[in-house]
Amino acid sequence: TMFLLTEPDQYIYNPAFHFKMLFVASAGFNILAFYLLVFRQVVPIGAGGEAPRSAKLVASVSLIAWIAVIVCGRYLTFYRPGLCEGQHSFLSTCIP
Repeated sequence: TMFLLTEPDQYIYNPAFHFKMLFVASAGFNILAFYLLVFRQVVPIGAGGEAPRSAKLVASVSLIAWIAVIVCGRYLTFYRPGLCEGQHSFLSTCIP
């Protein structure tokens, strides 16, 4: 949020930022799905028990989403927007 507030033009038109926010949102929905659908199945198992397949799926999606957030965060510096000349981005349009 602080990066976006200080230099919005560097992030609003940056496709890496759009994908980063997409993966952050998917990680958020993933944890919401875990607590709404899977958590009740996992709690009674206890230590040393086998986790259900749905819990393993949620864990895999979470791991992939957060790795993608990190990778997209690293790509932010490589995809700097140029001059505003009718650029179209994933979520926004450049308005001079």
